[in-house]
Order: sequence, then structure tokens, then C-alpha cells
Amino acid sequence: MNLNDKIKKHELLIEELNNGVDNLLVEGVSIIQILKLLVRGTSYIPTLLATQTLKKAGKALLDKEKEVKDMTSKEDVITGLSELTSEIAELKSLIIKLEEKKEEQLPFKKIVIEFKKKVELDIQKMKSPEFQRNLIGTMYFKVMEVNEDEKYLLLKTNSFPDTMFIRLEYNSLDIYKEQKDDVNLIYSRYKNPVVNPVEGDKEDCFYRIVEIQ
Repeated sequence: MNLNDKIKKHELLIEELNNGVDNLLVEGVSIIQILKLLVRGTSYIPTLLATQTLKKAGKALLDKEKEVKDMTSKEDVITGLSELTSEIAELKSLIIKLEEKKEEQLPFKKIVIEFKKKVELDIQKMKSPEFQRNLIGTMYFKVMEVNEDEKYLLLKTNSFPDTMFIRLEYNSLDIYKEQKDDVNLIYSRYKNPVVNPVEGDKEDCFYRIVEIQ
């Protein structure tokens, strides 16, 4: 394949990607190839496309980890384990790189929020006090995603473990505007709120945005 053919193929893949990740997966393009294409081959990634790809990558990661656990025979372990663990490591690395690229495109990267009332959050499915957290007073967050269509923010804070995030719905991003919206806690052992997340129940939240950076 000459250079022009490679460029044309690359452009066609980008065009198909913009129409959805599923199309390429059906055609046999692996999720690792798609991640590489987004990380190395495009200057701008639509938020929805990045989120869809991260979710698909998370599912692939779970499937591959299950394969490792299901290996029982010595022959399986010898022939398959090394390859699978290598793919898992590559998937995790590419997920991190895609998330970093996605974050570079955010309209703002930090936000300060004042919570008017204490909000008690819990992930009931996990059935452990380790997955209970509070939002109280003025808190500082790193912004993971701004979804302007569905009007929510994905946020993380240093006061929570790096596997925990919050999803905060909003009506406005205006400074000092009083708001009442839903908020819930998200847990992901992959340290990414859209990669195989476990979500807690939504709670009422009274707050105002104090600063956006």
C-alpha cells in the first residue's frame, strides 16, 4: 500500500468513526485500532465519539480480563495469557491517552462549587461505607467532561479516591447562580467515570458555581 492509499484509508476510517464506533467494530476493526486512530490520528475528537469509544474500550477490557480468569488448562495459560495481558496493558494505556486528549478540548478544566446544604452520596450496589461520600461547603474539582447537550458535568476532587467521581446536572454555568439539580456518585476501578462505571442513586443538590478556570 503506497502513501496515498494509506492517507485515503485513514481519512475513510475517520469519516466512519464520526458516524459511530459500532460501524467499524462490525467491520472487524479492533477497539485497539480505533483507540490508536483517535489518539494519534485526529486533532479534534467530538466529545460523544470519545465517550462512546471509551465505553466500548471498557467493555473490551472487561471481556479480556474475564478471559484471563477463565483460563484453566496449562496450555491455555502458556499460549494465551501473555498475549491477553499485553492487550489489557495496551488497552489501559490507550484509554488513559484518549482521556487526556479529550480533556485538552474541554471549555474549562477546573471548577469551584459551593454546596448550600450537605449532600450525602452513596453507591448502594457496592454495599460498603467505603463508597459513601459527602459534598459540603466550598469544594474544588477537576473537570472530566462537560456535556452541554444533556447538561451535566463529570467531576473529580482530591478529597475523594481517584476511583470516585461525581455527575452533577446543571441548568446554567453562570457564576453565583443558585441552582437545584441532581447529583450522584460514580465508581470506576479503571479511574475513568465512563469506563465500566458503577453509579449511585441521584440526590437533590443545592449549589452555586463560584469559579470556573
